[in-house]
Amino acid sequence: MDYKKLDKIKTPEKWLYQLDTAVKIEKEGQDSSEIPVVKKKGQGMRTAAILICILVFVTGITAAATSSDVFKEFLSGIFGQHKVTEIDREQKKDAQSSNLQTPDIVAESDDTIDLKENMLVAGKQESFVSEYHYDKEDNEVVDCVYEVVKGGLRKLEPVQFQGNYDGKQFSFEYVTVGSEIYGFNYSDNIFEVFHYLNGDTVYAALYQMNADNEIKKECIAALNLKTGEVTKLSGDKMICNFVMSPGGKVILCNHRSDGYWSVFDLAEKTEKRVDKIDGYAHTDEIEFFDDYHILTLGEPYYKDNTEYYTTQLINLSTGGVEKEYDGYGEINMQWSYTLKDKALNLVCITNNKTFSVESVDADVQPVSSAGDYVLFGNWEEDNTPLYLINLQNQTSLKLDIPKAMKSNLEIHLVKNKKMMLLANYEQAYLVDISSL
Repeated sequence: MDYKKLDKIKTPEKWLYQLDTAVKIEKEGQDSSEIPVVKKKGQGMRTAAILICILVFVTGITAAATSSDVFKEFLSGIFGQHKVTEIDREQKKDAQSSNLQTPDIVAESDDTIDLKENMLVAGKQESFVSEYHYDKEDNEVVDCVYEVVKGGLRKLEPVQFQGNYDGKQFSFEYVTVGSEIYGFNYSDNIFEVFHYLNGDTVYAALYQMNADNEIKKECIAALNLKTGEVTKLSGDKMICNFVMSPGGKVILCNHRSDGYWSVFDLAEKTEKRVDKIDGYAHTDEIEFFDDYHILTLGEPYYKDNTEYYTTQLINLSTGGVEKEYDGYGEINMQWSYTLKDKALNLVCITNNKTFSVESVDADVQPVSSAGDYVLFGNWEEDNTPLYLINLQNQTSLKLDIPKAMKSNLEIHLVKNKKMMLLANYEQAYLVDISSL
């Protein structure tokens, strides 16, 4: 069990908004990483606390449809024949039963993979695909991890790390791609392995519990993957939620019980309080602009009798606000949108870049975003098209998926590889969206 999720905070009203789906939130009794981000219609999506995934469930594919090539032909018609790779799990099961080595998934459609019970895109840069199940105690157990590569998936061989935090043992498994590490299957006394791989060194949050199953201490530590050495970088009072910068320079620390944020410099091993960040802001209401700047919600203001919030650019080196922008992002912290007269208008708050997607004849909202990509749709209307948009290139693609093909369909956006993974109970497809 992840006991950190039992810690209590209070969340002020300014961070709670009303969604059409009416998610009920208890203001006490939940960790800030557990409270769903509930904002005005269309603003942002939650990401998983450990597996940073972008997952969309679209409602309405029947068993007959999934057992045929209809869906693949449909995707090939949209994206092109050579940009759709089918992942057929049944053939790989046969290979495993014959004790054959699991093949890599490449562009040929007869290479296979067993999707098992579940499949999620994982990692800060969404570089990995994780397959997992839940054990009898409802703990998540990762079975297999793949790297997303051009034309398919490549299985990665996990490595185990074991260490000691002040007399308490901990362990985890990990895989790496480039400068990113993905840790999983944690034992006791380790809460998180941060995403950045600095040579042989990674950084982690280690903790210990008391007899009442409460966290008595926690620290940020450097782990040497080659030697197994564990080096404490901070004191033992870092009982926080954490967000690491993209290049692994600093870690933002939310001291949730005391209601404030600090920034921990990994090279200098120093911590500094940042009072300009609201102490009760959730970790996914903060977006790194670069290693030493973040975007987060600022102050409320009124326009046409409606309350809005500014977006602040905060310098973590000085702790001050460098710039303040009117409005806030409803897709991520930088991008917002409006839907008017069948035009989906998108605007970047930080540079006022705008563009429109015309002839949108339905009430759509952002249902998934990853990097430059955002997927718009409507949860309630089976016949509503999906709109895949590249914010940077200002391009879009309408996905008018037939109603019979939508049931139990999952769509994962893999931003680092510019791919989209679509899966249902029977089939899975990897689609190259780099040309969008």
